[in-house]
Amino acid sequence: MRLVSLSCIGRNGQAVIDTTVKGFVTDSDSKVGLSGRVVSKMGAATARAVVAGIFSGAGDALQASSLTQSTSTLGTTSFVDSDQLAKSAAGGGLAEVSKTLQELYLDLAKQATPVIEVGAAKQVTLVISEGKELEIKEFERERL
Repeated sequence: MRLVSLSCIGRNGQAVIDTTVKGFVTDSDSKVGLSGRVVSKMGAATARAVVAGIFSGAGDALQASSLTQSTSTLGTTSFVDSDQLAKSAAGGGLAEVSKTLQELYLDLAKQATPVIEVGAAKQVTLVISEGKELEIKEFERERL
């Protein structure tokens, strides 16, 4: 963590300090930054991508099971019987939707960045590394 600005408003809302500062934060170990636990949020998106991949494979298998192959001297052809048309359409639709979801979840997993989890009531020390003269600005409060 770095300090970049300092802003203060008086209790009565009359005085304000707003200036840039340079500094950092330390905790009980006196090292720059806060100690915490690294938490990665990409696991859930990756797991969802795996599940979407399974459904994609199931859709492909369903679609393939509805095909009939015919082999002749001219080669092999595949066709869908009219009574298997709904099964083929459902399998193709499931496969396409699942592939799209799989890509979405993989993109989300790539975008996820790890965060450092720090306790809510942790005591910290703010260290301002460069001296700064604070100027108190007066302003009038708007009346309703």
